[in-house]
Amino acid sequence: MSVRHLNKAALAHLASDNDYRMGESHVHGDAVRNVVLLDDTLAGTVHDAKKYRPQLYDDEHHRLGFSCTCPQVQYEGKMCSHVVALGLAYLDSQVDVRSLQPVRDWLQGKDLDWVIDFVLDQALANDKLCDKLLLEHDL
Repeated sequence: MSVRHLNKAALAHLASDNDYRMGESHVHGDAVRNVVLLDDTLAGTVHDAKKYRPQLYDDEHHRLGFSCTCPQVQYEGKMCSHVVALGLAYLDSQVDVRSLQPVRDWLQGKDLDWVIDFVLDQALANDKLCDKLLLEHDL
């Protein structure tokens, strides 16, 4: 499991010089935490003025894709310093990376009704998950 197209050159190409430098600063400031990997998607949390959730992944065109909960990515579609920080921390082994594959394997062994009940119980305690489920249901 890895993000095949993730390298420093790709990050530098997709990010502005300023965002790349700010990403480096986030890494040196230990702002990157809770990094997980599932298949070809890397996700984590970056503590900046707020807490943001960047992701890096291999997209359908076999290029490096990214997302983040920050306004720069959400509204402008440009790579941000949080995504850069996640990538650099991963590439430089500055963070512990936990694999979600064992969780996937565990869930696949559970009864479907148990999984449904578990997700709905979590949604009751997590507004974001609840909103996401309701949004997906309305599609």
